[in-house]
Amino acid sequence: MILLVKIKKIDFYKEYNKTFIRIGVLYKMKKRLEKIKEIFLQEKQIDVSTLSQRLNVSEVTIRRDLDKLEKEDFLKKTYGGAILLESNVNDNELIQLLDNKADPIKNDRELIAEIVMELIKDGESIYLGSGLTSIVVARYLKKRNRKLTIFTNDLLVASILFNTNQLKVVLAGGEMLDSFPTMTGVLAEQLIDNFYLQKAFIEVNGVDFEYGYSLNSFAEVQFIKKLFKNCKEHFVIADHTLFGKVAFSPLGKLNDFNNVVSNIKIPVEYKEYFFEKDIALYNSCNFS
Repeated sequence: MILLVKIKKIDFYKEYNKTFIRIGVLYKMKKRLEKIKEIFLQEKQIDVSTLSQRLNVSEVTIRRDLDKLEKEDFLKKTYGGAILLESNVNDNELIQLLDNKADPIKNDRELIAEIVMELIKDGESIYLGSGLTSIVVARYLKKRNRKLTIFTNDLLVASILFNTNQLKVVLAGGEMLDSFPTMTGVLAEQLIDNFYLQKAFIEVNGVDFEYGYSLNSFAEVQFIKKLFKNCKEHFVIADHTLFGKVAFSPLGKLNDFNNVVSNIKIPVEYKEYFFEKDIALYNSCNFS
């Protein structure tokens, strides 16, 4: 009888330990998923390898986590990583786009904006698209009060350029994306036929040797491709963090564009590629 009681106690503690371990594993997974969500809400897209290094877990574990979050309609898996689904960006994050003091690459974006200022001539009609760096460019344009006509489909860019003496702003109408206040669709595309532009500055979400340039939105890709027909020169804007990444919708191969504006930190292999293909790469460097 005593032996029987001892066995029950041993079994009880075994089951208790198993339950405790199981709870610990679930707790760690929950915290890891919360951290992954935070990363995607901030960066919109990231690859498996980078997540694995940041969270100090295996790539197999990260892929399982991404599978779970994809089933929750939080993100969509892509080749080598995933992107945030547009419906998961809230209004507070749009406010953060306008107040990017905590932006880890704020200085890099400002240096890129300085280059764009040099590429634009007074009197030109240009397109400025959506994105964090494009917002910085818009701020520079307003501060320097350039004499330009700016066509945009981004409400944030338009709001920054509001009430500026020499800047004329044309805002495309249409359907608004869920994740960003960006106008796309048939109505926005129809407006393009009424303009001719000297330069277009398109901020992309991914730059990759195999998959080329890509954006998070298929609708925005369609809008930009329509824009190309009425624009003389096209400039890709991409900071160094976007190289080696692939977003949801392809915009074109790397050699489809003759001009790339970035910062000095981009990978050497991409610099060499642009040089070999005779693609103009405008780099930024702060000598102060």
